[in-house]
Amino acid sequence: AAVEAAIGGVPAIAFSLALPRDAYGLAGPQRVQALGDRPHRAAEVAAEITETFLRHGMPAEVDCVSVNFPEDVAIDSRRHIAAVTRTTYD
Repeated sequence: AAVEAAIGGVPAIAFSLALPRDAYGLAGPQRVQALGDRPHRAAEVAAEITETFLRHGMPAEVDCVSVNFPEDVAIDSRRHIAAVTRTTYD
């Protein structure tokens, strides 16, 4: 969805969260239980990152950002910025 937004000229951020092994193959209440508070912690960090981009804007020449969270993400987790690659789709 973030790439589609960027193609359409709308800057976007994509967030993803690594799942613990015991959550794979589960659905419904069992998956919710296996995930525990991970989605809430990831949402807290995603909100902070989004607020930063809204306040300061996207970096120059960047229209799509991908943020990948480890399964143990927390508000005080270290942040790593990886190199950006400009790609076009025909």
